[in-house]
Amino acid sequence: MEDDKEELKRLNDSLNERLREAEETLEAIRSGQVDAVVLKDSQGKRVYSLISPDHPYQIFFDNMDEAAVILSKEQIILYANHNFFELIGSTAENVLGSSILNLLYEKDRTYFTSALLKEKKKKAELVILSKSQEPRIVLVSVFSGMWNEDEQVCLLLRDITELKRAQNYVRASEAISKILSETSTLPLATQLVLPVIQENLGWEVMVIWLWNKQQHKFHCIDISHVEGMEIGAFKKKTLELDIKSKSLFEYVSLTNRPIWKKDITEDSKFIRRTEAIENGLRGALAFSFNPNSELAGFIELFRRTPFTDNVDNLMLDLISSLGISLGIYIQKLFLDQTKFQYAKALDLSLNSIYSVDIDGIVTRWYPGAQKTYGWSAEEMMGKSIKTIYPNHTSQEFDEISKMIVNGKSLDHFESQRIDKNGKCILVNSSYDSILDLFGKVSEIIVVEQDMTLQNDLALHLTESNARFNSFIEITEDWIWEFDKKGTFLFSNLAVYPILGYQTEEILGKSLLYFVSLEERDKIEHTLQELVAKKEGWSHVVIPLLHKNGGCRWVETNAKALVGVNDEFIGFRGCSRDITESRNLERIKNEFISIMSHEIRTPLTSIYGGLRLLISKELSPYERQELLANAYKNSIRLTNIINDTVDFERLQLGKLVFDFKSINLGDVVLESIKSSEIIAQKFDVSITLDGTLPHAKVKGDYSRLLQVMSNLLSNAIKFSPSHGTVKVAMTIEGEKVRVSVSDKGPGIPKDFQPKVFESFAQADSSDRRTAGGTGLGLYISKSIIESHEGIIQFITKQGEGTTFFFDLPLVS
Repeated sequence: MEDDKEELKRLNDSLNERLREAEETLEAIRSGQVDAVVLKDSQGKRVYSLISPDHPYQIFFDNMDEAAVILSKEQIILYANHNFFELIGSTAENVLGSSILNLLYEKDRTYFTSALLKEKKKKAELVILSKSQEPRIVLVSVFSGMWNEDEQVCLLLRDITELKRAQNYVRASEAISKILSETSTLPLATQLVLPVIQENLGWEVMVIWLWNKQQHKFHCIDISHVEGMEIGAFKKKTLELDIKSKSLFEYVSLTNRPIWKKDITEDSKFIRRTEAIENGLRGALAFSFNPNSELAGFIELFRRTPFTDNVDNLMLDLISSLGISLGIYIQKLFLDQTKFQYAKALDLSLNSIYSVDIDGIVTRWYPGAQKTYGWSAEEMMGKSIKTIYPNHTSQEFDEISKMIVNGKSLDHFESQRIDKNGKCILVNSSYDSILDLFGKVSEIIVVEQDMTLQNDLALHLTESNARFNSFIEITEDWIWEFDKKGTFLFSNLAVYPILGYQTEEILGKSLLYFVSLEERDKIEHTLQELVAKKEGWSHVVIPLLHKNGGCRWVETNAKALVGVNDEFIGFRGCSRDITESRNLERIKNEFISIMSHEIRTPLTSIYGGLRLLISKELSPYERQELLANAYKNSIRLTNIINDTVDFERLQLGKLVFDFKSINLGDVVLESIKSSEIIAQKFDVSITLDGTLPHAKVKGDYSRLLQVMSNLLSNAIKFSPSHGTVKVAMTIEGEKVRVSVSDKGPGIPKDFQPKVFESFAQADSSDRRTAGGTGLGLYISKSIIESHEGIIQFITKQGEGTTFFFDLPLVS
């Protein structure tokens, strides 16, 4: 008696522990508490990674030219490719796991989270900070999706800092050239030029000095500053200066290259240091202008912040060109020595300017030409201009010269030149004539713009756009565009795997064409409302019709397209096939429901029986009945757990087999014997149809017994009372067939394709009547196929079902 109680207590404790573990597992499944992807290394140890190594875009990102980042929905950096670490000057250890907001310029953080992430804007320019806090302008493209069952965001970043800087400088250059060509007084010109310089280069004060040949000294002809600055003391001191030396503060040079001082407040030799401190001026830069290679004056620029240690050569080039432009402009205003034909040169003064006679001999060679081609004025004066022409264009000038002599001009002619080092330069050239006193062409003025950088930038942008277009074509997301009537205007190739249509089949069709009749009115009404509001949508799940007639569920996001004058154009968006994920969600829910029912039912029975044994005095017969029931339910619970474990092993490919040469008849007989108890419970008999032939197979005895037990259990449960289950085994050529037949209701036609799927149950009534996890036939099929066999069934509703499997015989 005491031994029985101890055994029952031990059994009760063990079952309670299993119940607790099962409930914890179920709760984890329900809540989806997964913080990281669990992987296993070669030793089988658990390791963790922020993203799975088989992430669909990781290989693509690792080999692309752009920087790429994958974020969690909390904006945590889960992955970044090597281009991103180079962009910010940091390492994976310092970046992964941190917030992307830490790297963004403060004013861009709100825009990033609201416009790019919440409003699903696809592309924007942002400022990102490197490890050294250097701001970099990046073009960010945003893609969102579900990976590892978590919502993640992918960012593609293209560093356009240099491009933006170059564009700003080009715009500044063009703006300055335009101002100088349209203004007739120096005060007005500086008043207009300085804001351009301040906006694009950061300089706030400009002082213009001109060399007075008669007095042999520099004279300040203009000093201007941006609005809101107080420079009274500095201005007064500047105007009082009487500079007779051409080496003022080492600023003056015949090279046209700017010279700068990082902080004039720290330079004791700077004459206006005290006034600069008083008015808060610190950084300084100066450059000369030297028309005809003779010093004519120089320009000073000041600002309230120190000059940077990192010298921007592009900025220096712009400043040099600005010096040329202002020098020519000032000479025009004060000396009036430049002829009318040079007006066009002023508009393009940042480029190469030179003049030649009608035979092509160089008569003037300005600093811009020296900068572009490398030859100094001394080297080029008196030489043929064909020096800078490639061999295959040597006759070009002769033809142009004839045209100019005949009274014509030539603007924006594209050609090629070579510099002093033999490098080929693409140029945009303009030609015009200079007339002598008798109205004849004496010289030809040439203005050439170096187009090499612009061409390289255009090529880079074209290649970059091609890469982005390629990405659109290879992405698994369906990217589309349709007008306000819902007619598709664009679709990428991803529509085919989702809906079965080629791209050309989609174009011209309405969205409603792919919507079922039941959903059509609802979707049409919603679309009309969005058109009226000019609004897009996000994370909307709708069913669409596949070309084969099936239904595919897609999650779709879209933005409204608005043209000029706020005219609504249509929608552009992307859709993702979530049919499989919905099916997986359904299977997960079914699994939880089934397991909850199947585990709790035997445990409840065991628990109730044990309580009766503990709390009441029972007769030996009653005690035996309760123990038998507890044992039976323990077996049932064990089978459920075993099925679940086998299912998990099958998913991981780790189900182990012990293959030996066995007599399949022994398996059949043992399975019949072990199934007689359950057959008696359902008032069903098991009969052997004919004799068992001797059949040797190479197999795992226990696994094949598991298959037979499952087939017999199903046949018994679905047989009518007083019914008979027939078992047969026959030799068919080099195979042996085992069949199990019942006279049950048969398998419904619509369920037959799903019989061997995991968690398959014909309907809820079957589940309540017969019980089970829905894993038995799925596991049985996997076992038979691992034995190089097949398992199938024949069924007829109202007459019964026969399951059979074939295995190869051992020779």
